[in-house]
Amino acid sequence: FDGAVSKMAAKAKGIKSEVGGDADVLIVPNIEAGNIFGKALTYYCNYRVTHVVMGAKVPIIIASRVDTAETKMLSIALGVLSSQ
Repeated sequence: FDGAVSKMAAKAKGIKSEVGGDADVLIVPNIEAGNIFGKALTYYCNYRVTHVVMGAKVPIIIASRVDTAETKMLSIALGVLSSQ
């Protein structure tokens, strides 16, 4: 994670990548890890997080019961963009 979001960490670890330390998208291995990671970013870091599952015929949007209308709209928008 740190190599994806921190240029200093990426450099210290010898990560040579155009997005090392400057990632716009973070990919998780499964839905459970994604849920935990998304909630941590939302509640501990006050980040706005969208939820889209990729890999099916079409993107799947998973809204949380506590998502704001804005978060739901952003998830839908990301799903639409991902499908094109």
